Amino acid sequence: YEIPKRDWSSDVCSSDLWAAVRAIQNQRTSSFVVLGVVAGLTALSRPVFALFPVGLVMVGLVFFPLTGAKHRPTLGSWAALLVAFPVTMLPWFTYNYVNLGELTLSPAGGMGRGTWEGSWQATWSGRLQAELTTVAETTDDRVSLDDKIRVIAGREHLPPEPMLDYVHQWQDIRRIWTTPTDPRERMTARVAADREYMRVGLENLRQQPVSSIARRLARGVFILWAGEIPIRQSDVNATPTVVIRAIWAIQAMLVVAAIVGAIALVRTGRAAEG
Repeated sequence: YEIPKRDWSSDVCSSDLWAAVRAIQNQRTSSFVVLGVVAGLTALSRPVFALFPVGLVMVGLVFFPLTGAKHRPTLGSWAALLVAFPVTMLPWFTYNYVNLGELTLSPAGGMGRGTWEGSWQATWSGRLQAELTTVAETTDDRVSLDDKIRVIAGREHLPPEPMLDYVHQWQDIRRIWTTPTDPRERMTARVAADREYMRVGLENLRQQPVSSIARRLARGVFILWAGEIPIRQSDVNATPTVVIRAIWAIQAMLVVAAIVGAIALVRTGRAAEG
């Protein structure tokens, strides 16, 4: 059956932030346990959020002392968060271990794939990367694929080598799980593909200068933020540019309001909440 999809991850992530502020304010260990449970639900909804609680702890241990935040959580409170988080996902880990023979968060679309996609994030415009992906998906012959990519690179006045690397990696890893025909074998192959995504993604990052990664990260964060618009992904390219920019303008105002609010909290002695 094809189940209608609803992405709950952004809703649950909002609950993460609310739970984090509540835990920091009341300093109760039980509140950090609740935060760990909510963070676990978020990771189950969208595996790329698996490192979110680790990020919270790093902020708490590094950023709070630098800002002079008062009433900082104890190490025991952070430990409660880090214990409640994996315990919440334990049934899912157990299910995957029984069926796949190993502990994994997601048969597909896990941290490996996120790392690989992140290694290419913001290298090109969204439209151009979508075009490259479509060409890779619809052209099996490698010689024909390379010819098409070189034509695109010439049209855009960009070097073809990174584009060729991208489409080759996309095809090679994709074939790991599309080649098996048995559903169970394909599910197992997706776990192997996610490991390959991680390996190739890390190799991509190792080959890039730190300055290049920093520039792309700054641009990539904006793209990921601006891409969250209430329009179907398949309809975005057909949407008038003025409509998309109007949505971005509203989001920009919300971000400015958030920054002003964070600064106000810090100035009134609530740096942790800020």
